Amino acid sequence: MKEDNKILFTDLNSITDHVSRAYIESQKKKQIEENKLKQVNLTNMKKVSNTNIMDRNIEHHNIKLKENHLKENKFKVKIKCHQMTKKIISHIIIIFMKLIKLFRDIRLLC
Repeated sequence: MKEDNKILFTDLNSITDHVSRAYIESQKKKQIEENKLKQVNLTNMKKVSNTNIMDRNIEHHNIKLKENHLKENKFKVKIKCHQMTKKIISHIIIIFMKLIKLFRDIRLLC
């Protein structure tokens, strides 16, 4: 009877060892598959983030171009305003000079 128990016990031990090894191997396979999925997800995320960065760079570049264009237009407007004020001021000065001359002539006549 003791020998039967020993055989049964050794059989149980070998069965549990086999089952535990199979379980450990299946867990390792699951872990490997999960790691592969994580790597794929990470590479996909990197690709997406790279395209997002490129999109942001393009948008930033477009905004910079628009800002530069606006600055150029603003500068052109300032130049035109300055030129116009120079013309207006010169005309005003000429008119005042003519008025002064006219008043002198009137005073001399009187």
